[in-house]
Amino acid sequence: MSLLLILSLVFLLSWNVAAAGDDDQQKAFVQCLSNSTSVASNISNIVYPSDNPSFSSILEFSIRNRRFDTPTTPKPLVIVTPHNVSHIQSTVLCAQSHNLQLRVRSGGHDYEGLSYLIQMSNITVDVSNRTAWVQSGATVGQVYAQSTIQFAGVNGTTLDSLESRTPVKDVIYFKAKSDYVTKPIPDSAMDGLLKMMMQDGIEQPYVIFTPYGGKMAEIASNSIPFPHREGNLFKIQYLVYWKEDSEEVSNAHMKWIRDVYDYMGSYVSSNPRAAYINYRDLDIGENMNSSTGGNGTTAYQQAKVWGVKYFKGNFERLVKIKTAFDPTNFFSNEQSIPSLGVGKEGQTTSSNSSSSASAPSGDSDGGNNAGNETQSGDNNAGNGTQSGDVGQGDNNTTNNNNDNNNGTQIGGVGQGDNGNSTTQTSASVVVRYGPRSYYYLVLLFLVLFI
Repeated sequence: MSLLLILSLVFLLSWNVAAAGDDDQQKAFVQCLSNSTSVASNISNIVYPSDNPSFSSILEFSIRNRRFDTPTTPKPLVIVTPHNVSHIQSTVLCAQSHNLQLRVRSGGHDYEGLSYLIQMSNITVDVSNRTAWVQSGATVGQVYAQSTIQFAGVNGTTLDSLESRTPVKDVIYFKAKSDYVTKPIPDSAMDGLLKMMMQDGIEQPYVIFTPYGGKMAEIASNSIPFPHREGNLFKIQYLVYWKEDSEEVSNAHMKWIRDVYDYMGSYVSSNPRAAYINYRDLDIGENMNSSTGGNGTTAYQQAKVWGVKYFKGNFERLVKIKTAFDPTNFFSNEQSIPSLGVGKEGQTTSSNSSSSASAPSGDSDGGNNAGNETQSGDNNAGNGTQSGDVGQGDNNTTNNNNDNNNGTQIGGVGQGDNGNSTTQTSASVVVRYGPRSYYYLVLLFLVLFI
């Protein structure tokens, strides 16, 4: 069984579930990194084993959803905080050679904690061409403030732009789900939804409607991975927050949002019931064999359950891309694009999977998830890397069917509703990057996975 390594802008290596041999696995990995000339000279500031005094603070500092920070949440064996591309390369190679799973840890985009970015938030504005290059970690406020200000001829930092970067102060529990609506919802159905919103005991329920059409509808559904275009009236986000640290309260809120989702089933899209990748929801399906690679066909069938909901007809193309660039499915998580190049023994079935890598026929076909609508509409490149193909491809690592394993381990990478691990995914490594390496990391992921 493979162990878990996390690459995060913090990399997490294999979650610790007190399995025998974890100490040896950890020492072997750290020794491997120390043999790398790029890491050895600064290893104490890059590699943090689970017994390091700074381990917990690094792991937990960016958590914004307490569902992924519980006593039962699996923890990584090692955290790696790379400062440059060579550190990333060494971490990946050592993880592979020691059978460790790798996860990318980050700071806040992924609702299920599978793929986060911490400081990859640079925004480069080309005033003459009136274009902006936005890294995946940038918030909507940063994008709006910096691009608007610089296009208007104002440079530097303003009070408004500083306010837009104010971090969230409270760490709370939350869960979200999504839908797409293609025909008007009857008044009677809205009345029923409002009654559910008023249910006693539910602290902060939200139902958010985002109108579609306009420019969104002008772009073909297969032009980029994000497929939700013409024919959609609006998108719905169901969201619920709660603060009380109680299993009973958490279960009640999780049940509420799932009940709302079930209730709305007759009034939203179907075949497939579409979903938005940036409101990631493990309830709609997850990969069960991602930590060990699994059989290519089996992995595809598992992933197709949720993949067509996010990507519709673009899912198969994503599978072909993943197979071409990651035939062994090293980069994986609970909702990562699968690779067809993995055989039953976890070995590639083709020496050159990139040449063919055709996916089983189905109604989907490929692409990188759609980045945030705000920055994407027709531009999902940045986010796709983070949460689409590579969010999935990169952040990889999942331990068998535990949404918990990985996600949780990463703070941002925690997953699952309960954070409990049912497998023995032991080793994890988290990697966190210094500011200078973020740009390179995005480029690296684009080269590897797109």
